[in-house]
Amino acid sequence: MRPHVVQGLRNNGNAMVATPSHPRRKRVFQEASTATVRNWMAAATRLAQAPGTGLHHPVAGKSGTSQKALHGGYDPDTVTTSFVAHLPTDQPRFVVLAVVDEPRGEDAYGATVALPVAYRVIDSIMALDNLLPARTAPVDGSL
Repeated sequence: MRPHVVQGLRNNGNAMVATPSHPRRKRVFQEASTATVRNWMAAATRLAQAPGTGLHHPVAGKSGTSQKALHGGYDPDTVTTSFVAHLPTDQPRFVVLAVVDEPRGEDAYGATVALPVAYRVIDSIMALDNLLPARTAPVDGSL
């Protein structure tokens, strides 16, 4: 699907309503290739989700951290962090991208800075579109 800007989301009964309408779809990558990448993203995201809570959101995603360019090189002290996800995992309908430019702190990575921002948006989408998280066994083995 061609990316497009959504003017807003609203809960219209149980259905999500987005404006404008979706553009025509055109396959860009082979289906097998996209399935492989989606599986990698889903596996990576399962490992990063809410340890010990037993909650698994039907999300596939990838975090990123990159140094910023400065005068023909890279500035070791500034980064841009990101997290991109699609949901639900098996039949994606939504894409969420969170980018944080020049976060502060020692632990400034995509997984520690941008992922929590994206998950707030994902939680809202899940609530509006009735995509409930699956319950799995907690990491510590308790129920």
